[in-house]
Amino acid sequence: MRDKRAREKDRPPFKVLGNGTLLDLAQDLPRTKRALANHRSITDLVVRRFGGDILEAINGGVEAPEESGHTAKPAPTNRRRLDRR
Repeated sequence: MRDKRAREKDRPPFKVLGNGTLLDLAQDLPRTKRALANHRSITDLVVRRFGGDILEAINGGVEAPEESGHTAKPAPTNRRRLDRR
């Protein structure tokens, strides 16, 4: 939803809906526009513009069956980890 809106507006995705806001929504899982509007990182403008799309994405994610055995693997990097000592 966020990426689609960002492409439509020719903006980076974080300008449409911030990463921290997405994480907060994923933890709280609001189910109504009222609950969404009461969320600390969601403005009334965001609720008016695409609150329905946000709730639809949340409900679709909650109702989607989990894929068995799928775990996200970190992307390989060439960076070395520093020893804590």
